[in-house]
Amino acid sequence: MLNQHEINLKQYQNKSLSYLNSTAHSEGVEFDKFIKEIDEYPNAVVLDLGCGGGHVAYNVARHADLVFAYDLSHEMLDTVSKAANARKIKNIFVQQGIAEDMPFTDEQFDVIISRYSAHHWQHVPTAMKEINRVLKPNGTVIFVDIISSSFP
Repeated sequence: MLNQHEINLKQYQNKSLSYLNSTAHSEGVEFDKFIKEIDEYPNAVVLDLGCGGGHVAYNVARHADLVFAYDLSHEMLDTVSKAANARKIKNIFVQQGIAEDMPFTDEQFDVIISRYSAHHWQHVPTAMKEINRVLKPNGTVIFVDIISSSFP
């Protein structure tokens, strides 16, 4: 039986360019809110958790010293890296992994943003503990996600 990580990898295989070019993913009123929050932190270090096509990273990069685009999918991260280079954005770094076990040091990030990602995580409570671990004291966590009724 496949675990949630394997299901996600299979589901998003060969779809990274679609996510990069998706209007639904590349636009949103929340981007201005992200920037406003990041501007509160001089020399901000930001984590785009579950970055997908990288739209959070591209939008906030001018307002942060460093942005880490983090995703389960190597394919998504390759697309993010190429798109950042094409846009001449030099402060986005890509890192592969899962939300439940991040390879970052304790208290590394001023701001952590997860946009349309958390509903894909295998074990949300474990991921939340990891977020708490890698967030600096007085840091900010922002979630934007979807919800739906469990009844059709």
